[in-house]
Amino acid sequence: MKEVTYLEWLKQLPKCDNLYSSSCCPVCNCKGLSYQYMGFNDKDIGWKIVWCESCGSGIKISRTKIPSGANVLIEDKQQEAFFVAHSNLNLIL
Repeated sequence: MKEVTYLEWLKQLPKCDNLYSSSCCPVCNCKGLSYQYMGFNDKDIGWKIVWCESCGSGIKISRTKIPSGANVLIEDKQQEAFFVAHSNLNLIL
């Protein structure tokens, strides 16, 4: 797999969440990225994890505005469970 920088990841990401599933991974070029918002109670700013289901490469984007109605993991236990379930991820922080 090729080495991709944080900025290269950001440049490749779509502007709208509904376009992630049709976007290609900048590392392995497979189609279909996934994402998950994480945040805090009563806050509309958090972070977003974006990753490729095929190769496990991804990025953590801090200080992200969380859209209204988005699925957000708020509790520490929820966030920990996410990372246990996705232990194969290789994230650029």
